[in-house]
Amino acid sequence: MMRLPLYVPPNELVNLKTKQMILDEYGQETNFLIERHYLTVNLPVNEGPFKIGDIVWSKLPNFPYWPAIVMVEPEQGQYCYIPSGCHYTEYENFQYYLNYFGRSVFIGWNYCSKLLPFKGYKALINNIQLKLQRMSYRKASTKCEKYLSNFHVSDDMKDDWNYSVCEAELAMKLDLTTRLSLLAYEYR
Repeated sequence: MMRLPLYVPPNELVNLKTKQMILDEYGQETNFLIERHYLTVNLPVNEGPFKIGDIVWSKLPNFPYWPAIVMVEPEQGQYCYIPSGCHYTEYENFQYYLNYFGRSVFIGWNYCSKLLPFKGYKALINNIQLKLQRMSYRKASTKCEKYLSNFHVSDDMKDDWNYSVCEAELAMKLDLTTRLSLLAYEYR
């Protein structure tokens, strides 16, 4: 899979560049990319705590928390799935479409309850330490072990995980428009 530019039109939630602004900044030669990869995204006013372009930590079975970016699912054109019968305030049941950072392309849906906002590696370590301090001493040993197991990176995954975290930290420094342009995938 190749990473190619994706243009998301401006709306109330995301202030992105227009086609003309992209052409003015990068020149006429980018016109074919804009036309080829133009994607219309209708963003609802309230789709939970995350929106397109947000970087998150995502927990999958048998993996530590892994950095990912919320993107639009290419076939259905949505980034957040709300199961039928679910109330709009029950965010933990929402599912977000994610592109995971790393050397290989991995995409998929994950529940909001399995996501944490990504603010970098140091912020994650600080949050873990704060949470461990808040746990009561009686419950601490088993509860702490279970909690810490979500963040344990096995030796065979360490290189890929470190690479993914570095990639996510670099993406975090980019403005939203650039982030979406660089990290969108073309699906075939």
